[in-house]
Amino acid sequence: MPAISARRIAPPAVALCVAVVCLAGCQAMSDRLAPFPAYALVHSPHSALSATAPQRVRIHPTRDERTAQWATNVIGRREGVFNQDMGAIELDRPPASIIAEMVAAEFSAASHVFAGAGDEAPATEISPSLLKFEFDVAVTPLTWRIDGAVAFDLAVAPPDAPALTRQYESRCARTTLIWPTAELVVATMEECLAGVATQLREDAALAAAMRWVSP
Repeated sequence: MPAISARRIAPPAVALCVAVVCLAGCQAMSDRLAPFPAYALVHSPHSALSATAPQRVRIHPTRDERTAQWATNVIGRREGVFNQDMGAIELDRPPASIIAEMVAAEFSAASHVFAGAGDEAPATEISPSLLKFEFDVAVTPLTWRIDGAVAFDLAVAPPDAPALTRQYESRCARTTLIWPTAELVVATMEECLAGVATQLREDAALAAAMRWVSP
């Protein structure tokens, strides 16, 4: 049987790629802005953070220290076959506010008490810094792969103990046979957010630092 040359099979493959590009391009035009849901807290009464006695904490605004050269709410761009730009994903709020919401929710769920505005009583100073909140899309003629990453630093400064900085990072991925819509990208990023939240919640070093503060 004669060998099948690459030239004979190339046209169908190219045609399929072109079809994918055309279909995705039509969807990308109206698929840019994505709402990010409120943080879904996972109740974990026996976590490391919950095991410490309730402490007074003061959580500072999350600093956005991402290095990607995008607008504040943009978390990545999608590319089709032949590296065609298929549009960015822009969230309806800054990613730094999402990290801030998650950190506050985790400390609150662990029964720690927030220092109020103007409250000058000693408290553990908590300062988050967002490092990554981004995704990438890899495409083949048949599937799309969404890769997400979330990372942030947490500077912890107890009033009567050495300060420390903890870093949390989570990567997640999903493969889809359909165009990676904003909803699918956001769902992937929610998985990454849940990953760093679990790391924070179960961080023994963070819990040990919290124990320095008197209730």
